[in-house]
Amino acid sequence: MTKEQIMLELFEFSAPTYYKWTKHEKRKIFDLINYAFTLAELEEFITSGKIQKMEIINNNQALINKIKAFKENLIEKSNEFIANNVLDKIKEHYINNDYKIDIEELKFELFNLNNYYFIECANEEFMLKLNDFDTRYNSLTNSLESEERTLDTISSITRYKIISYIENTPKEILEFALNL
Repeated sequence: MTKEQIMLELFEFSAPTYYKWTKHEKRKIFDLINYAFTLAELEEFITSGKIQKMEIINNNQALINKIKAFKENLIEKSNEFIANNVLDKIKEHYINNDYKIDIEELKFELFNLNNYYFIECANEEFMLKLNDFDTRYNSLTNSLESEERTLDTISSITRYKIISYIENTPKEILEFALNL
């Protein structure tokens, strides 16, 4: 199809109207269409009702939204400090594993990390957890655990939440999350 045929089909007007709008009135809509789309894309839209380039952009936006949600949920399950530590560890795993993620191996690596990766900065929320009676109370010994033991408990709970979350996250989201 020629450019004129495509525009006539898109706007559903006559050739004289097209000529008047482009040559005499110089309507900006044609500049925009020429700027944003090739003739092949416009023809594709006329024949199929879609433009592949736009479908890819829309799919990428959906993927970006999923990645953002993944990162937000990771922070929600821990905090920003821990989430960044975990993302760094996932990235290290990804690089060391020939740019692939092996979920079972990654879970093992996260499980065996030093508690440092899963202990929060000493903010108010952390201090509340550390001093929480339910967290510190050991029903087997009927006594309160030491701070060190409580730190281990907090670390284990956070570690479990994060590993469970990562285990249920598609690999593609994990891989793309490392690059955004």
